[in-house]
Amino acid sequence: MVKAVAIYLKSEISVQRKFIKKIKKLVEKENNLIYMGGAFGQRTLDIYPKVDKKGNVIKYSDYALIDKFIDRTIKAGMPLERIKLICWLELQTYGLCYKGKGQLKFNTPEFNKAFALFLKDFTNHLEKKYKITKDRVIFYTVDEPDGDINKKGTRMYNAYHAGKIIKEAGKDYVTMVNPHPNYLRGKDFSAMKKLNEVTDIFEFYRPGLGQEQLKLAKS
Repeated sequence: MVKAVAIYLKSEISVQRKFIKKIKKLVEKENNLIYMGGAFGQRTLDIYPKVDKKGNVIKYSDYALIDKFIDRTIKAGMPLERIKLICWLELQTYGLCYKGKGQLKFNTPEFNKAFALFLKDFTNHLEKKYKITKDRVIFYTVDEPDGDINKKGTRMYNAYHAGKIIKEAGKDYVTMVNPHPNYLRGKDFSAMKKLNEVTDIFEFYRPGLGQEQLKLAKS
Protein backbone atom coordinates (compact mmCIF):
# COMPACT_ATOMS: atom_id res chain seq x y z
CA MET A 1 0.00 0.00 0.00
CA VAL A 2 1.23 3.49 -0.83
CA LYS A 3 0.58 6.31 1.63
CA ALA A 4 1.46 10.00 1.71
CA VAL A 5 2.99 11.80 4.63
CA ALA A 6 3.43 15.53 5.21
CA ILE A 7 7.02 16.44 5.96
CA TYR A 8 7.89 20.05 6.75
CA LEU A 9 11.10 21.86 5.89
CA LYS A 10 12.26 22.96 9.34
CA SER A 11 15.72 22.99 10.85
CA GLU A 12 15.13 22.38 14.58
CA ILE A 13 16.94 19.30 15.92
CA SER A 14 13.75 17.88 17.46
CA VAL A 15 11.92 18.21 14.13
CA GLN A 16 14.83 16.63 12.26
CA ARG A 17 14.72 13.63 14.58
CA LYS A 18 10.97 13.26 14.06
CA PHE A 19 11.57 13.56 10.31
CA ILE A 20 14.11 10.73 10.35
CA LYS A 21 11.83 8.50 12.42
CA LYS A 22 8.93 9.20 10.08
CA ILE A 23 10.98 8.37 6.97
CA LYS A 24 12.31 5.17 8.56
CA LYS A 25 8.74 4.05 9.26
CA LEU A 26 7.82 4.75 5.65
CA VAL A 27 10.78 2.72 4.41
CA GLU A 28 9.92 -0.17 6.72
CA LYS A 29 6.34 -0.21 5.42
CA GLU A 30 7.57 0.06 1.81
CA ASN A 31 5.76 3.36 1.28
CA ASN A 32 7.18 5.76 -1.26
CA LEU A 33 4.71 8.60 -1.84
CA ILE A 34 5.69 11.79 -0.04
CA TYR A 35 4.27 15.30 0.19
CA MET A 36 6.02 18.52 1.16
CA GLY A 37 3.52 19.85 3.68
CA GLY A 38 2.04 22.75 1.74
CA ALA A 39 0.89 24.08 -1.61
CA PHE A 40 3.30 25.35 -4.23
CA GLY A 41 3.28 29.15 -4.10
CA GLN A 42 2.77 29.42 -0.36
CA ARG A 43 5.57 31.29 1.41
CA THR A 44 6.95 28.00 2.73
CA LEU A 45 7.16 26.64 -0.84
CA ASP A 46 8.11 29.70 -2.88
CA ILE A 47 9.33 27.89 -6.00
CA TYR A 48 7.47 29.52 -8.89
CA PRO A 49 9.35 31.63 -11.45
CA LYS A 50 9.15 35.38 -11.77
CA VAL A 51 7.10 36.12 -14.88
CA ASP A 52 5.97 39.14 -16.89
CA LYS A 53 2.43 40.15 -17.82
CA LYS A 54 2.61 38.20 -21.07
CA GLY A 55 3.48 34.92 -19.37
CA ASN A 56 7.17 34.94 -20.22
CA VAL A 57 9.59 33.74 -17.56
CA ILE A 58 12.00 36.35 -16.27
CA LYS A 59 13.73 34.13 -13.72
CA TYR A 60 13.26 30.49 -12.74
CA SER A 61 13.58 29.20 -9.19
CA ASP A 62 16.66 27.19 -8.26
CA TYR A 63 14.28 24.75 -6.47
CA ALA A 64 16.53 24.76 -3.41
CA LEU A 65 13.52 24.07 -1.14
CA ILE A 66 12.58 21.00 -3.15
CA ASP A 67 16.19 19.79 -3.29
CA LYS A 68 16.52 20.18 0.48
CA PHE A 69 13.39 18.12 0.99
CA ILE A 70 14.57 15.33 -1.32
CA ASP A 71 18.11 15.32 0.09
CA ARG A 72 16.82 15.06 3.66
CA THR A 73 14.47 12.26 2.68
CA ILE A 74 17.33 10.29 1.12
CA LYS A 75 19.59 10.97 4.11
CA ALA A 76 16.88 9.69 6.42
CA GLY A 77 16.89 6.36 4.59
CA MET A 78 14.44 6.53 1.70
CA PRO A 79 15.97 5.02 -1.47
CA LEU A 80 15.97 7.64 -4.22
CA GLU A 81 14.59 5.21 -6.78
CA ARG A 82 11.45 4.79 -4.65
CA ILE A 83 10.65 8.47 -4.12
CA LYS A 84 7.47 9.85 -5.67
CA LEU A 85 6.37 13.42 -5.03
CA ILE A 86 2.87 14.77 -4.46
CA CYS A 87 2.84 18.41 -5.53
CA TRP A 88 -0.21 20.18 -4.09
CA LEU A 89 -1.18 23.13 -6.27
CA GLU A 90 -4.44 25.05 -5.58
CA LEU A 91 -3.71 27.10 -8.71
CA GLN A 92 -6.70 29.40 -8.26
CA THR A 93 -5.14 30.67 -5.00
CA TYR A 94 -1.40 30.09 -5.09
CA GLY A 95 -0.64 29.39 -8.75
CA LEU A 96 2.48 31.28 -9.91
CA CYS A 97 2.73 33.26 -6.67
CA TYR A 98 6.19 34.80 -6.37
CA LYS A 99 7.48 35.85 -2.95
CA GLY A 100 3.96 35.63 -1.57
CA LYS A 101 2.25 37.66 -4.31
CA GLY A 102 0.19 36.57 -7.30
CA GLN A 103 1.48 37.47 -10.75
CA LEU A 104 -1.17 36.38 -13.24
CA LYS A 105 -4.88 35.57 -13.14
CA PHE A 106 -5.74 31.87 -13.01
CA ASN A 107 -6.76 30.20 -16.28
CA THR A 108 -5.89 33.05 -18.62
CA PRO A 109 -3.71 32.47 -21.71
CA GLU A 110 -0.82 34.25 -19.97
CA PHE A 111 -1.17 32.17 -16.81
CA ASN A 112 -1.42 28.91 -18.74
CA LYS A 113 1.64 29.78 -20.81
CA ALA A 114 3.75 30.63 -17.76
CA PHE A 115 2.58 27.56 -15.85
CA ALA A 116 3.47 25.28 -18.76
CA LEU A 117 6.98 26.77 -18.79
CA PHE A 118 7.25 26.15 -15.05
CA LEU A 119 6.14 22.52 -15.40
CA LYS A 120 8.75 21.87 -18.04
CA ASP A 121 11.58 23.48 -16.08
CA PHE A 122 10.57 21.90 -12.76
CA THR A 123 10.26 18.35 -14.07
CA ASN A 124 13.47 18.74 -16.11
CA HIS A 125 15.27 19.77 -12.94
CA LEU A 126 14.03 16.72 -11.04
CA GLU A 127 14.99 14.35 -13.82
CA LYS A 128 18.41 15.90 -14.42
CA LYS A 129 19.45 16.11 -10.75
CA TYR A 130 17.69 13.10 -9.23
CA LYS A 131 16.51 11.00 -12.18
CA ILE A 132 12.95 11.45 -10.88
CA THR A 133 10.91 11.15 -14.06
CA LYS A 134 7.53 12.73 -14.79
CA ASP A 135 5.61 9.57 -13.91
CA ARG A 136 6.91 9.94 -10.33
CA VAL A 137 5.76 13.55 -9.95
CA ILE A 138 2.04 13.79 -9.11
CA PHE A 139 0.28 17.14 -9.39
CA TYR A 140 -2.52 17.26 -6.84
CA THR A 141 -4.76 19.93 -8.32
CA VAL A 142 -7.33 20.86 -5.62
CA ASP A 143 -7.97 19.49 -2.16
CA GLU A 144 -11.47 17.97 -1.74
CA PRO A 145 -13.26 19.84 -4.54
CA ASP A 146 -17.04 20.08 -4.61
CA GLY A 147 -19.75 22.25 -6.16
CA ASP A 148 -20.94 22.60 -9.76
CA ILE A 149 -18.12 21.70 -12.14
CA ASN A 150 -19.58 24.06 -14.76
CA LYS A 151 -19.90 27.05 -12.41
CA LYS A 152 -16.89 29.35 -12.43
CA GLY A 153 -15.31 29.76 -9.02
CA THR A 154 -16.36 26.46 -7.45
CA ARG A 155 -13.62 24.13 -6.27
CA MET A 156 -14.82 21.45 -8.68
CA TYR A 157 -14.60 23.95 -11.56
CA ASN A 158 -11.09 24.90 -10.42
CA ALA A 159 -10.05 21.26 -10.17
CA TYR A 160 -11.16 20.55 -13.71
CA HIS A 161 -9.48 23.59 -15.20
CA ALA A 162 -6.27 23.07 -13.25
CA GLY A 163 -6.12 19.55 -14.65
CA LYS A 164 -6.88 20.87 -18.12
CA ILE A 165 -4.06 23.44 -17.91
CA ILE A 166 -1.62 20.72 -16.91
CA LYS A 167 -2.72 18.23 -19.57
CA GLU A 168 -2.58 20.88 -22.28
CA ALA A 169 1.00 21.57 -21.21
CA GLY A 170 1.81 17.88 -21.62
CA LYS A 171 -0.28 14.71 -21.55
CA ASP A 172 2.49 12.85 -19.71
CA TYR A 173 2.15 15.00 -16.59
CA VAL A 174 0.36 13.05 -13.85
CA THR A 175 -2.67 14.66 -12.15
CA MET A 176 -4.59 13.67 -9.03
CA VAL A 177 -7.73 14.83 -7.21
CA ASN A 178 -9.83 13.70 -4.22
CA PRO A 179 -13.52 14.68 -4.50
CA HIS A 180 -15.08 16.11 -1.33
CA PRO A 181 -16.95 13.50 0.77
CA ASN A 182 -20.17 15.55 0.51
CA TYR A 183 -19.94 15.26 -3.26
CA LEU A 184 -19.40 11.51 -3.04
CA ARG A 185 -22.53 11.15 -0.91
CA GLY A 186 -24.64 12.85 -3.58
CA LYS A 187 -26.52 11.22 -6.45
CA ASP A 188 -25.10 13.12 -9.43
CA PHE A 189 -21.66 11.86 -10.37
CA SER A 190 -21.49 13.46 -13.82
CA ALA A 191 -18.63 15.71 -12.69
CA MET A 192 -16.51 12.62 -12.10
CA LYS A 193 -16.72 11.72 -15.77
CA LYS A 194 -15.68 15.23 -16.75
CA LEU A 195 -12.82 15.24 -14.23
CA ASN A 196 -11.71 11.93 -15.65
CA GLU A 197 -10.83 13.73 -18.90
CA VAL A 198 -7.96 15.55 -17.14
CA THR A 199 -7.25 13.37 -14.09
CA ASP A 200 -5.04 10.29 -13.83
CA ILE A 201 -5.52 9.44 -10.16
CA PHE A 202 -8.68 9.68 -8.04
CA GLU A 203 -8.17 9.47 -4.28
CA PHE A 204 -11.56 8.63 -2.79
CA TYR A 205 -12.11 9.87 0.74
CA ARG A 206 -13.10 6.71 2.63
CA PRO A 207 -15.86 8.08 4.91
CA GLY A 208 -17.67 9.22 1.78
CA LEU A 209 -17.47 5.89 -0.01
CA GLY A 210 -20.46 3.67 -0.50
CA GLN A 211 -21.35 0.93 -2.96
CA GLU A 212 -22.49 3.48 -5.56
CA GLN A 213 -19.15 5.32 -5.42
CA LEU A 214 -17.13 2.12 -5.59
CA LYS A 215 -19.15 0.93 -8.56
CA LEU A 216 -18.59 4.25 -10.32
CA ALA A 217 -14.88 4.17 -9.58
CA LYS A 218 -14.55 0.70 -11.07
CA SER A 219 -16.42 1.73 -14.19
